[in-house]
Amino acid sequence: MVFIGLACITESNERPERITSPPPDSVGLWRQLRNGVSAQVRESCHRATSVLTASGLPLRITIHMGRSVVNNPTLRCTRCQQIPRWCVCEGLRTVDCPVAVDVMMHSREFFRPSSTGHLIQRVVAGARTHVYRHDVVPTRESVVRPGKDVWVLHPLGEPMPAGPVPENVQVLLLDGSWGEAADMKKAVEGWGRRVSLPMTGKSRYWLRTQQGEGQFSTVEALLFLLDALGLKKEHDALRVQFELHVYAGLRTRGHSALAADFLATSPLREAMPEVIARMHPQSPEEKAAFSALLRERTENARVHTGG
Repeated sequence: MVFIGLACITESNERPERITSPPPDSVGLWRQLRNGVSAQVRESCHRATSVLTASGLPLRITIHMGRSVVNNPTLRCTRCQQIPRWCVCEGLRTVDCPVAVDVMMHSREFFRPSSTGHLIQRVVAGARTHVYRHDVVPTRESVVRPGKDVWVLHPLGEPMPAGPVPENVQVLLLDGSWGEAADMKKAVEGWGRRVSLPMTGKSRYWLRTQQGEGQFSTVEALLFLLDALGLKKEHDALRVQFELHVYAGLRTRGHSALAADFLATSPLREAMPEVIARMHPQSPEEKAAFSALLRERTENARVHTGG
């Protein structure tokens, strides 16, 4: 039997109430899951979005399904979206940012716990999420903040203006696949200036294999912007939150070797050693094996970088 968990998260840091209910017919539901979520849940989310948007509160609704949608339901923390063993709520920190941050999230991305758009909503103070659907597109009035210079980050934009004042900038991030972002780009045409940032290097978003050269996650685009604006304190704080999100995701999926590779070049061990130590394997044998693997990968990374 499948269980669908819905949760709404507002601007407060309190854990929201989790509502869990069984669907009507698991066979019928399975037939509706070709796009990742049932029509019934889509409609419920649309109704909830309309209500919460009208009241001025940001919306988070999540659907949780196990690897087998019939026999193995997956329970996740309604705040950090990790399974209980890898919950990282103790490591979540609010990042105060002078730039107003808004995320336009495609409806398909909305139901993916690994989405970094969700991470932005969780940790960046004042960040807002607007769900894009082909049949229900957010309005300009509901997204654009009065008195702000709106920047829509996109590779096909113009170079960043010289000498911007961060407090006067509102950045709109398009969260979805390349094709989904193209649809959203058309929807927000004329809302503000389209800005392209020089983004180089390799992505640290190791949770999706389709990430290629020059392709970065939504939160990494925001990190590039903070760096370009000279907001080092905010950049470094958000990067730690991003790295924690990725590391927990790798551990959740059982990728111990990949997690060791990731941690070897991450600021996490220095930034929050207690949280990372708790995430190590529990049994003495597994803990010793992972520690040895981490030492090996750290040394390999040091040799590779010439450090």
